[in-house]
Amino acid sequence: MRPHYLLAPVLVLLLLLCIANVAVGSVYIPFEEVVGILTKSIANSNNYLIIWEFRLPKMLTAVLAGAALSVSGLQMQTLFRNPLAGPYVLGISSGASLGVALVVMGGSYGGLRWSSVGGSWLLIGAAVTGAILTLLLMMRMAARMQVGQNTALLIAGLMLGSTVSAIVNLLEYFSSSEELQRYVMWGFGSLTTVDWQKMQVLVPFVGVALLISLLYFKPLDVLHLGELYAQTSGLHVRKVRRRLVILTGLLAGSITAFCGPISFIGLAVPQIARLLARTARNNILLTLSAMLGACMLLLCDMLCYLPPRGQVLPINAITSLIGAPIVIWLVLQRWK
Repeated sequence: MRPHYLLAPVLVLLLLLCIANVAVGSVYIPFEEVVGILTKSIANSNNYLIIWEFRLPKMLTAVLAGAALSVSGLQMQTLFRNPLAGPYVLGISSGASLGVALVVMGGSYGGLRWSSVGGSWLLIGAAVTGAILTLLLMMRMAARMQVGQNTALLIAGLMLGSTVSAIVNLLEYFSSSEELQRYVMWGFGSLTTVDWQKMQVLVPFVGVALLISLLYFKPLDVLHLGELYAQTSGLHVRKVRRRLVILTGLLAGSITAFCGPISFIGLAVPQIARLLARTARNNILLTLSAMLGACMLLLCDMLCYLPPRGQVLPINAITSLIGAPIVIWLVLQRWK
């Protein structure tokens, strides 16, 4: 089976999961009524606001977040030539979290409220800045390390994440109870915090970064063969790496800002895409990873509503419970 033949069935699966995601929630709504509200054949329904003002933005956020984290993970793994690289492992999410912590727990000193559109721009800017600065530092470390020292690079990323966590702990110590509670709730991860107003901020950042990333498949193919080969092929390696750093920071930082730190999507989904496609062509892998990431996050979001009515599990816990075994299994498969 040729790799591009996978795109059509995965796209159908994505569309089915989008509809199913809108139909699942803490409030039971018959599927026929959900379809009627979406097609506007049912206008006078008490559940109209639930579908259009809550579940639809949540579904679109899951699609954007899953695609963004998966594509950023694939870019990281190709850039570092390491299948275990990802926004979380290499400290990008930690850097974004530090930026958010500075705004959430220190924003009251400047009279800022991140729930408004202006505050959202500040929040997303802080998260993206923290993510890019962290990744630039990791790139600097990678440039100083010799070939084959990928384990040392991963350890450096984990240590950097621990350092950032220590700084966040200090901010938590000096913050008020209200600010601390807000940051802790943000750390659980949630797709429900993005409404249509915040979507006006999230969509341009993620949409443009995703589009540019999908167009960068040729430089990624060349980088996959090694930097020396890329240089001899006429590729401006430093410029391409710098742009990939910015794109990865935009994707991971934006999602972390609005949805909290969602782990394992950027690490596990690119591996699943490679396993299914059995190709190194990034024009296939980028598109497949984006769709699979959206599918996985939509499924994880529906699993959050498995407890009794009125209780919703944190999305970060579900992605970890599903993603961690997948990564462990993939690692064991590589050691066979």
